[in-house]
Amino acid sequence: MRVATNLALDQVRKKKAYAAPPTMPALEEMATDREVVRSSMAKLPRRQRQVVAMRFLADMPEDEVARVLDISTGSVKTHLHRALASLRVSLGSQEAGESDVANF
Repeated sequence: MRVATNLALDQVRKKKAYAAPPTMPALEEMATDREVVRSSMAKLPRRQRQVVAMRFLADMPEDEVARVLDISTGSVKTHLHRALASLRVSLGSQEAGESDVANF
């Protein structure tokens, strides 16, 4: 058993796969992405913006968001679900618009 284990470990050591370091997007691309997300967030109703910001930007759990906003946890989940659905549609349509412009 020990010989088989050592042979298997030797094979794994010989086949080390080095992943390429992740590439950083260009500064202009990051600024554009940030502006697109900001404008999409601005279109959301106030409560949905609050819930998304507290949940994802402040990394607060849903029950804490509910306590801070003085609403139920179910309401937080509902606002979050609706906000994310709106953002998916908004960001998806903007990406489609950018690809249409690029195809010209």
